[in-house]
Amino acid sequence: HDAYWTAMHFKDPCTEDEQKKFRLCNAQCGSSEHMDNVPSFCDQPLWHPDFTDKDLMRLDGDGFILEGHHFTCRHPGSRPLHHVFVVDTSTSMLYEDREPAMKELSGLPSLNNRLGAVVEACFSYLKERQSGGVHDADIVSFISFHAAAEVLFKAKPLHADLLLKEMMKVQVKGGTKFSPAWLAAGKLINEVKQETGLNRDCVMIFLSDGLA
Repeated sequence: HDAYWTAMHFKDPCTEDEQKKFRLCNAQCGSSEHMDNVPSFCDQPLWHPDFTDKDLMRLDGDGFILEGHHFTCRHPGSRPLHHVFVVDTSTSMLYEDREPAMKELSGLPSLNNRLGAVVEACFSYLKERQSGGVHDADIVSFISFHAAAEVLFKAKPLHADLLLKEMMKVQVKGGTKFSPAWLAAGKLINEVKQETGLNRDCVMIFLSDGLA
């Protein structure tokens, strides 16, 4: 092949820099911030396998993953996030002055109340994040608290419909204490950082109906 082009006296009109760019994947970051600016492309070779969390770890978490591609541009919210819900499950959450609109929740006596409305809000938040296609590497944790704190699930991939089923398992118990909830959240966040090796930005959403 090389001998043929040499015999033809072929000279590539592209610069060495351009040739390097042609070897790269042509998947483009869809952020609106690029509309009036320079486009950003995946920095992996053409026809590369899906870029994963493990690949991101080798880069110390630099850049972000979208649909198996790796981008190094930066946008608000483009970094992978760890979403941590800390939810009050004391007995006052059984009051029915607030109810969920979703039939999956309102049809259950245990969730047709304040707690069900909170679960619905958590689901809506995750659905919005997921529908935006913001980040494939997002993870979600859920802590319920009353007089004590319990981890319902930890560092699960962001899949809103599957996580709704997990959140629907939450149960009401006892009184309300905030301190166990804060301590449990801090411990969980540190554990996840150590276990995954990725320094994700953390968004903690603390939901309660009163004082403690």
